[in-house]
Parts: sequence; C-alpha cells; structure tokens
Amino acid sequence: MTALGTAGALVAGFLLRCPVCRRGGIFPSLLSYRMRERCPACGVELMPDRGEVTGGMAITMVLTSILGVVGVIYLAVFTTISPAWAVAWLIAAPTLFAVWFYRHAHGLWVAVLFLTRNMNEAHPLASMRRTDVDAERAGTVTRPLSSPDAHGTPLK
Repeated sequence: MTALGTAGALVAGFLLRCPVCRRGGIFPSLLSYRMRERCPACGVELMPDRGEVTGGMAITMVLTSILGVVGVIYLAVFTTISPAWAVAWLIAAPTLFAVWFYRHAHGLWVAVLFLTRNMNEAHPLASMRRTDVDAERAGTVTRPLSSPDAHGTPLK
C-alpha cells in the first residue's frame, strides 16, 4: 500500500469511517460508544477477533497521559494559577479528552488492523473466533471430551 493509501486509511479511521471502503460508519450513532460488528457499506468485519478493542484503549490511555504530563509541566512553569485550580484543570482536561477521543482511538485501531492484516481472517494466534464464542455461550457447540481446557489439562 502506498503512503497516501496508508494515510487515507488512518484518516478514515480517525473520522470514524471504515478504512476499507471509507464510506460506512464505524459507530451506529453520534453518541454511541459501541462499535458496529460490520461496516454497513462494504460488510467487512471491523473487529475480527475478540479482545482487539484493547488497542484503541491503549491509544486513548497513552495520549491522555501525555496530555496530563504536558498540562502539569505547563501549569507549573508558565502560569501562576492557584494549586486548587491547577488540580481542577488537570482532572477535567484529560478526562474530557479521553471521553471525546475514545471513539476516534478505536477508529484508528481499526485502521491499524486493516493496514497490518486481512480484516476477514482471524488473527493467527487467536484461539477462537467471535462466532465460535457466541455459539459456545448459546450452548450449540460442544467440545470433545479429549480436548484440553484453557490451561492445557484434559477435560473429564
């Protein structure tokens, strides 16, 4: 993929659009924090494996921490406001930023997933696809008695 295609996918993710077709929305509404499972325009699975939302959470956490540290340095060195106001600003600004940026970070993470691998295939290290987990919760999938559990011990 070219540098322009990479930048376009990242911008589309930040703007909460599907990085594949750049038309479908990643979230169903403006105030929703729950991602769609599939793009409404092209049908690509946005989070092929469970647990992949942690990438978006990590992006939010890192940028919020950087904002907090920069804010502390700025308020300590360049202002003369009272400590009570400084604490209020240092609590409010990163919190509001994290609430606003959370959705955009997830969009960026979907774009990173698109750029690094095929969105319609499970990650090679994933043990079960989401559909298998849903089927297992519903009780429609049974495991053979000889298969090991999560810790490697045989089931009885």
